[in-house]
Amino acid sequence: MDIAVTNERERFLTFAFAAADVLIELDANGDVVYATGATPRILDGGSLVGSRFVDLFVPADRALLAYVLGELAEGGRRGPVDVTAAATAQCGACSLIRTPGSDRTRAVLCGLKARRNAAADANRDPRTGLLDAEAFREMAERELRLSVAGEEGLQLSMVRLTGIENLSGAPLQGLLDSVAASLRAISANGNAAACVGAGRFALLHEEGAGGDHLNAQLQTTVRAFDGISGVGSDARTMALEPAGLSPDQACAALRHVLDQLERATEGGLGTGDLADALSERLAGAAARVSAARSLIKDGGFYLVYQPIVSLEDGLVHHSEALARLTSKENVFEFVRFAEEVGFITDFDLAVSRSVLDSMGKLSRGGLWPHVAVNLSARSLQSDAFVERILRLYTGAGSIVRQLMIEVTESYQIADLERANAILQTFRTNGMRVCLDDFGAGAAAFHYIRGFDVDYVKLDGAFVQGVCSSERDAAVLRSMVDLCRSVKTATIAEMVESAEQAALLRDFGVTLGQGFHFGRPASEPSPSPGAPETPIVRVAARRKGTTESWG
Repeated sequence: MDIAVTNERERFLTFAFAAADVLIELDANGDVVYATGATPRILDGGSLVGSRFVDLFVPADRALLAYVLGELAEGGRRGPVDVTAAATAQCGACSLIRTPGSDRTRAVLCGLKARRNAAADANRDPRTGLLDAEAFREMAERELRLSVAGEEGLQLSMVRLTGIENLSGAPLQGLLDSVAASLRAISANGNAAACVGAGRFALLHEEGAGGDHLNAQLQTTVRAFDGISGVGSDARTMALEPAGLSPDQACAALRHVLDQLERATEGGLGTGDLADALSERLAGAAARVSAARSLIKDGGFYLVYQPIVSLEDGLVHHSEALARLTSKENVFEFVRFAEEVGFITDFDLAVSRSVLDSMGKLSRGGLWPHVAVNLSARSLQSDAFVERILRLYTGAGSIVRQLMIEVTESYQIADLERANAILQTFRTNGMRVCLDDFGAGAAAFHYIRGFDVDYVKLDGAFVQGVCSSERDAAVLRSMVDLCRSVKTATIAEMVESAEQAALLRDFGVTLGQGFHFGRPASEPSPSPGAPETPIVRVAARRKGTTESWG
């Protein structure tokens, strides 16, 4: 059979088999000798023939493709790797195939899109062109989610180059360029490698590509540089298999661990130490989630109630329900971890049930306590949680009118409009709403602008310094004035002296909470009368109507 006919058949069989948008054939020098398919989508007019293949793509991809071409053996296949065309910014997946008995290489491009893919758009380290630490975290979370969902998972390797501290200038940059190209070539889809510190890297890859294989590849890369000696690599590999976690919990746990490890790199720990720590901490996170679930399910917490009083007449207005753990674990650290990992919704529901039970028992005895219960901002971003908590509250009957929702700000709210609609649903059903720790975070001022609430709790750090710091006093006074201007009452927390209470009253603060008024007790302070009876008149709401809570 004619050789030309055989080659043509081979080309189109390759093209059809790969379902490619473009088929390109290269000679032994890496120059294009044949191209077919949607070639205008990677080259804006003209012909690809005669072009250097790697030059068809953006500079960040050229070293990667050159490395893959150099490593491609006869009869072998590499890829797919994500690449972007230089002329048109089209992105797609590129696979390279070298058929047996031929010095020609065929490149197939699939999935060409007008927009760059997520990995191409991600933030990158300026020296290496690899993903930066944050972009890598996001990618690792996506892959971990797939692994937990039962799909084929990847492995994570952490790499540290040793002996590069004496290199600088062009030799160092050249070495970093080559190392980056080799890491991208080994990584999943050619885009799952990151620079996470000076001489430190992380990558996701298929099973078997890490460990000794990765170290061998890096040593080959280093030896290719004449005049560079004493440079080595230390690579450690682990599987992403956090048993017992949901996808959301596993991703949150991984982010928590990677944040810890990024801080640990500043202390000069070796890659082996970091990989061991990562495995240990990820396993520890899974165990901690399991223990936390058991704590919530088994009622491993109890409630105490701290009174909140009117600064005008000293009468109790309501009490705040504060959760305490039966274990020795700090409740604030427990809540922070619960928010990070995603089971804070279960905790908030359990606490709310306990509060309603306590209020119900007291009301049946003729006492009518008014209670504030904390809900995490993270919980309010879950539609399922909002539906369940509203069903719980509205099912409690008239007690709901004795309830205040105190939204904690430790987890930032992204969709303010949606969150405000949820808060208004609470208010429509008879509950009051308070924004906690106003002034503690940068988002607080966005919240008071976006949320229609009844109360704002002023951050205790300002309250503690109100008598000793003119600056704290000025800031606190301005926050009170801001709240007054939007018809929102204020609560000062951590009030510990009569002097503080008097000054806060003069500023116009409505209510106070702290050891000066009372420490947490096992039951909420009762309020006289039935639920319909006002307790203390508070500042008018935004609609301009003076209103009591009752």
